[in-house]
Amino acid sequence: MKKIITILVSCLLALSAFAQGELLTGKDAQDAVAQITAAHSSLSSIKSDFVQSKNSSLIEGEVVQKGKFSYTYPDQIIWEYTYPNKLKINFNDKSNKMAAQLRGVIVNTINGSNLTDNKNFKPSYYKNQDGSLEVVLKPINKRLRSMYKSITISLDKQTDIA
Repeated sequence: MKKIITILVSCLLALSAFAQGELLTGKDAQDAVAQITAAHSSLSSIKSDFVQSKNSSLIEGEVVQKGKFSYTYPDQIIWEYTYPNKLKINFNDKSNKMAAQLRGVIVNTINGSNLTDNKNFKPSYYKNQDGSLEVVLKPINKRLRSMYKSITISLDKQTDIA
């Protein structure tokens, strides 16, 4: 399960991302949500290495960072950067509003609730040529919109888990 969420964590802090597959609508989109939600309902923990790519109008070029990610049900998250600098972020500090909001985005992405969250995100579903699914979440919530242009979640085509 090491590579299950590599793309998820890579994209969570990305300022922009582009979907490449065929847009799913109507029943196809509903079927994709049901398939993803069913796969996510059995998750109790995840440990994975990740690669995170960020693009910003403030920085020329792409910034790439690597690290380790750990999630334990229901909302325990540790995010550790190992390259180019070392930094460990514990998202379990409920007194830090920014950490709590990011933890919520991550947990709701893992458990699949962001797929149907019309209050904070407008989801779009894509099917790639290799059969894998991709979900692009466009923030609706003003505070989230100030942090993210979009969040792209690429799902493993065999497990339907990010």
